[in-house]
Amino acid sequence: MVTAVVIIVVFALLSAALVSIFLRSSEATLRLQAIPKAAALAEGGLDQAGRNLIQANLSARQTCVNLATTTTLSTGNSIAARASNIANNPRYAYAVLTAAIPNNTSPTTITVADSSVFAPDGWVLIGREVFQYSRIADVTTLAGVMRAQDGSVASEQVVGATVSQYQCYIAGIGQSPATNPVSIREYQQGMRQPVLFAVGQSGTVLRWNAETAELAWASQASGTTLDLYAVSALNYHEAWAVASQSSSAYQFARLQGNAPWLPIAAALGNAVDLLGVDATSSKEAWAVGRKQGNNTTILRWVRNANNDSTNWCSASLSSCPGITMTEASIKNSQKDIYAVKTYDLNGDGFADMGFAVGGNSDNSAPPADKGGVIWYYSGTGWGPITKAPLSFILPENVDLLSGLDITPNGNAAPLEAFFVGKNMISGGELLRLRIVNGAAVWVAINPAQTLHAVSVEDTNGDGLADFGCAVGSNGLVVFFDSAMNPTYTTLTNNPNLNGVVVINSSDIWVIGDGGVSFHYDGTSWTSMATTTSNNLNSLSAVFPKQTNLSRWHELIN
Repeated sequence: MVTAVVIIVVFALLSAALVSIFLRSSEATLRLQAIPKAAALAEGGLDQAGRNLIQANLSARQTCVNLATTTTLSTGNSIAARASNIANNPRYAYAVLTAAIPNNTSPTTITVADSSVFAPDGWVLIGREVFQYSRIADVTTLAGVMRAQDGSVASEQVVGATVSQYQCYIAGIGQSPATNPVSIREYQQGMRQPVLFAVGQSGTVLRWNAETAELAWASQASGTTLDLYAVSALNYHEAWAVASQSSSAYQFARLQGNAPWLPIAAALGNAVDLLGVDATSSKEAWAVGRKQGNNTTILRWVRNANNDSTNWCSASLSSCPGITMTEASIKNSQKDIYAVKTYDLNGDGFADMGFAVGGNSDNSAPPADKGGVIWYYSGTGWGPITKAPLSFILPENVDLLSGLDITPNGNAAPLEAFFVGKNMISGGELLRLRIVNGAAVWVAINPAQTLHAVSVEDTNGDGLADFGCAVGSNGLVVFFDSAMNPTYTTLTNNPNLNGVVVINSSDIWVIGDGGVSFHYDGTSWTSMATTTSNNLNSLSAVFPKQTNLSRWHELIN
């Protein structure tokens, strides 16, 4: 009997052990099966988080702070969220570059005064160049660097330049199964954010999508009550704006870092209103305006060792070393210039080519004194394109021109440019200039209303625009394709429209008189409330062009 009892107890223990082994094996199997499911769910959540931040319809777009979407599937939960382990998310930060980066190198690090201000990995902009980094190596070093990302051009970056960042750190979390999950995975990425700057009457400066006011317009202090006519932003923390003249000095406003915009006065003779500005890089900027006496106004800023904001010179007054101007063929009445755009081809930070536009539409002037003028910059001098180095004759009846855009072409010379303004007969003018085998090929669109601004997009990187948008008087919007086929739209209440930015064909911004702002999502236009009723005169944007997501990594808990 004792033996029988022992045998029964032994078999009972063996049975219990076998049951325990079976249960543990089943639990292990469940966990093993849940791991790839959680991983797939996390990848899906990461993709969803990215799409939530770039929805074409702004009413459906989520802010970084409120980023949250949970999708429950048969395999578990897929969660799109803001990364909770990252402080100051979204991250809006800048630091000063403390080691120069030549344009002909492939750096693996970026040295700054304080690297702790930046996210653990992601993107920074220096001038217009986009850099990606994989980690913060120490208190002054961003490591794992890849330069000239997102279609940007490798440019010489000097000590003292601003290293700028504005990104949301997103997370994709996978939980499997959905209830009492046995496997959890979390993947994270840095995602660049778009920003718009608008300027206008009485020193108005607006910024759309600030870190404290996401997906909304917010006012910024400009330090001046003068009318601001144009703005050009290099990145999130560097921009120039130009203003009406005051006190016999040219007037500017400049953004550097987080500080308010600073008013700048540059005394260069008898000052006039400045109407256009373009920042080539953190080393150079150009400004244009109304004629000064009988002289055309083209100003150039070149960064010096102290990064002086007043370091401007006048090409027309021969105070810009190495820059010439040929204007003998231009009537004095035609010397007002309204817009300028330049292009750095070799990455040294200085423009190698550019265009500026202006002219005269005064009906009281003799016919010979009227008409639009396009100026060309060769890298050393400015002159009308009816003279060397470009001997191109404008199409007939082109009146005053007030806006332009150049289709980027990487390190190669641009293949085309677009100009807008007035036509003496039809009312409006939209010109495309392509240089084919050394000859000018013009195509024109002539709407009934004057056009004020134009923006184009090259979707496949071949240097030719695939889509464009021009805006003008009485609410006129003109869409056009690569064949210059136009589609016309008139916006609500017919406001005069003065600025446009095409981010892509389903993300277009327009501003105008009365402080109006409109957004196009590929299907319809939506009026976006601003903080002002002052006329808005110019619009500039900083946004991802091709890629806005960094390499993703897994969060290890």
